[in-house]
Amino acid sequence: MVMFVQIFGATGHMGRSLVRAVLSHGDQCTAVGWTQENTMEQMEQWHDQNCLGLLCDVRVRDTVDTVLKKSIERWGKVDIIAKYVSNHPISTNHHPNIPIPAAQATVPFIPSPHKPK
Repeated sequence: MVMFVQIFGATGHMGRSLVRAVLSHGDQCTAVGWTQENTMEQMEQWHDQNCLGLLCDVRVRDTVDTVLKKSIERWGKVDIIAKYVSNHPISTNHHPNIPIPAAQATVPFIPSPHKPK
């Protein structure tokens, strides 16, 4: 049975490794890059028989919705959604008593590993 995997953060180290693993098993995936780091031309280089490259920003619900719709159009289903993205600031000099601005610390929609029944 061929699985379809939606991978958010596919252009990062862990995401690229997961894309390679999925494709090496003969499964299909949508590799999703971040709109602020990648271009559609870069993501189109991922396109082949079993891989669709797209862009979105997981903080913008409409872009996530568009990616999901395009993926379902192409593959007909979603078996697994994997997320390898983060927008949380990481700093060695962050003081615990100084609050992180909410806009930096929250994501309104967070895709996560999930296998629907």
